[in-house]
Parts: sequence; C-alpha cells; structure tokens
Amino acid sequence: MLCLFGLQKGSSNYFSMSLQFTNYLEDPVMKQFYDFIQTIEFYHMAKLGIPDKDISIFLSQIKQDKKNKYDPNLSVKVPFSYNKFNVDIYSKDYSGVNMYYIQNFTKMKCDIYMDKIWKFNDSFVCKWKVSTVYLT
Repeated sequence: MLCLFGLQKGSSNYFSMSLQFTNYLEDPVMKQFYDFIQTIEFYHMAKLGIPDKDISIFLSQIKQDKKNKYDPNLSVKVPFSYNKFNVDIYSKDYSGVNMYYIQNFTKMKCDIYMDKIWKFNDSFVCKWKVSTVYLT
C-alpha cells in the first residue's frame, strides 16, 4: 500500500497513517484485501445489530473522496505510549529506520489488527492499528 501523507501526528499524542488501496480495481490482490477489510467491518455491523438502513452509524475506517476520483484508503492508528512507538519497522534497503522515516507516498506492507469498537455519540467507531511495517 501507499502511505499517502506519511506519519501524521494528531491531537492528544496519537499518530496515524492513511494507507491507500492503490489500483484496487485492477490489482486482484489489493481488491481482495479491500474486500476483506470491508467484509470484517460488515461482519461487526451485523454482530452489533446495525440494520442496513442505519449503516451510517458505523464509522468505517475505509475513506473515499466524495467524487470517487482517488482510490480509497484505510485509516490506521500507530500505537505510541511512554514516548515510543509500539511498532516493528523493517526495510530491506536501509538499516536503522524508524517510524519518522515514513514520508508522503512511502510504499509499505503492514500487519494490522482491529483494536476495538466502541460507541461514541450514537455511532460505532472501529479502529485499526498497525503492529509491523515493512518498507518496500
């Protein structure tokens, strides 16, 4: 995937990345991954008892621009506590890389997991987190 905007620091000391499902309509592996993430989110909506007509109360982490001009992206959080990232990062080309090495449009593969789902202001929020980053 492509990390569109590099490592982003949000308010209250959290970090995130926007990972693009690059070429997902033509790339069968990327399409399969996109469908997999979407299926997991739909599964959790069903388990939470959210009917199809109320699908908007589940805040998907798959983001798409309003005009569908760009490929969708997945918003993931980067675990950070006690002044350090709780993420393993690897690069075949460089040694000693860290999370700050990630700039706009960095290509990578990531191991991700669904951290939690909670209710907030009458909506359900699901957060994906990254555990390992492989720079390609």
